Amino acid sequence: MSLKSIPDEIKTQLVDILLELKINVGEIKSASLVYDTGLPIVSTLQDGKETSIAAMTAAQLALAENSVHEVGLGNYKRLLVEGKNGNLLIMRANDITVLTVATTEHIKLGLLFLDSNRACEKVANLIQE
Repeated sequence: MSLKSIPDEIKTQLVDILLELKINVGEIKSASLVYDTGLPIVSTLQDGKETSIAAMTAAQLALAENSVHEVGLGNYKRLLVEGKNGNLLIMRANDITVLTVATTEHIKLGLLFLDSNRACEKVANLIQE
């Protein structure tokens, strides 16, 4: 599937996956799916920041993947950025699609990782490269 050819019905299913993730975890502020090139796919954001979040996700992903490789830590798994008021999780769903999740500071990380992995599996089944 090319970068611009995701049908609307698939985009609706992708939004449903993100909403299900938010409901299941509870402490999620927003969730987005972006291409690893920095273009947005779908998001639960309501403030118009989808494009900037997508670009920042791609940049952080590239740095994290290169760092893990250069240090010899094996394959990249996920990036967790902790802030005073919450966290940002960035993980690949497949070779071209990335999940970005913003949470509150009270998140249970195990639950976040588990449900985010499940969401990524569902996304990978819908978006085949």
